[in-house]
Amino acid sequence: MSLFKSAAIGAACSLIGFAATAADYGDPMFAPPPLEAERPMELGTGWYLRGDTTWSSTVLPRLNGDGSLTANNKKSSNYAFGLGAGYKFNNWFRADFTFDVSNIVKASRTTTTLNDGVTNIICPNNLTVLTDPTTNLNVGYLWSQNAGTCSERQNSTQRTMFMMLNAYLDLGTWNKVTPYVGAGIGTARIDLSANDNFYRTSDGALYAPAAANWTLTAGTPVAWHNGQGPVALNYVSPTIPNTTTPVSVTTPPNWNQSTKSIKYNFAWSVMAGVAIDVAPHAKLDIGYRYMNYSDRSFKRESQEVRVGFRYAPDY
Repeated sequence: MSLFKSAAIGAACSLIGFAATAADYGDPMFAPPPLEAERPMELGTGWYLRGDTTWSSTVLPRLNGDGSLTANNKKSSNYAFGLGAGYKFNNWFRADFTFDVSNIVKASRTTTTLNDGVTNIICPNNLTVLTDPTTNLNVGYLWSQNAGTCSERQNSTQRTMFMMLNAYLDLGTWNKVTPYVGAGIGTARIDLSANDNFYRTSDGALYAPAAANWTLTAGTPVAWHNGQGPVALNYVSPTIPNTTTPVSVTTPPNWNQSTKSIKYNFAWSVMAGVAIDVAPHAKLDIGYRYMNYSDRSFKRESQEVRVGFRYAPDY
């Protein structure tokens, strides 16, 4: 019995010594814990603000000085600035509303020949009422046939503002870089302003005929005289600028005009880019956007490079 007790005591001492020795060597090695899965975003924490600068190649219709639109211009460089606010619903999907204002696109031209190329611009100047000495009745107006008495200058401006609702699909994050694709729909507000003025070639002054030279009295015939007698209306009557239709002018032909208008077009866009984490809660956004706001008559589109920042206070 004492031999058995001695063996048991020895075995117990051996186990205690082994445990103490094992404790001296530290804890055994274990595999690293699995990566923590991305936590879902809490409701109300996904808001963000954004600001963007845009450089684009734009195609717009030509705006004439009389307010009419003609064939599309060649591509021109353009830029815009924008602000917006959005919400990130989860790690993959977000949406925002943006408002962009483009720079003013200007066009101007000066010509001394009508668009039809048929005749020079003639502005009636210093008209004199002719009186028949026998009857003492007015018989018409003395009209100079000298061509090129005026030049035409047209100036126009176009500015576009975009109000867009956009949706994006974020494609995952690698080394703080998140690629994305997106699309948007909205409205383009197009502000148009144009003026068409005529200047006397003799002194460069704005053409404004004196109303006193155009006073009509009863019995005055609608006829023009060149000093040798009446001539055919279709030969000597003044031509309305930019047309070939002779008219019988009975009041001062104030061809100077100025027009303004606002037009709203449906707009849509597609985009792609990358967002780069540059600071806590801040991302640098670099992307491409194709914007189309054409209508049935004219093409309006732009190819854009956009650079901006997004700030999210809660994530």
